[in-house]
Amino acid sequence: MNTFEENAGRIARSMGAAARQVADPSPVLIGTVVSVSPLKVRVDGLDVGAESLRINAALLAGYDPGLSGTLTGTGSMGPVTTEVEPGDLTRKTAALQVGDSVAVLSLDRQTYYILCKVVTP
Repeated sequence: MNTFEENAGRIARSMGAAARQVADPSPVLIGTVVSVSPLKVRVDGLDVGAESLRINAALLAGYDPGLSGTLTGTGSMGPVTTEVEPGDLTRKTAALQVGDSVAVLSLDRQTYYILCKVVTP
């Protein structure tokens, strides 16, 4: 005959296994860009098209953060100062390319939000 602790442990393991089977999937996923134009991302085994995607604006070609001011830094010849006006930092091409990994959020598996591009350091 099993002890109370053994029976309680077996019940707890069974309850844990049952909970994992019915638990909601994680809302954060990793996807892979399969097409840039039109944008398509493979995520959770599905190819999700542009109609179901929302993307961080900073990843799009033409994105302009609208910054202005003075940037300072150090170059090979010493201190460097550069004046920046809106339009100076406009992204010329889209940040995403075929094969890139992206962090994707989906709360309903209907709309997928591309949060950022992820890379290996």
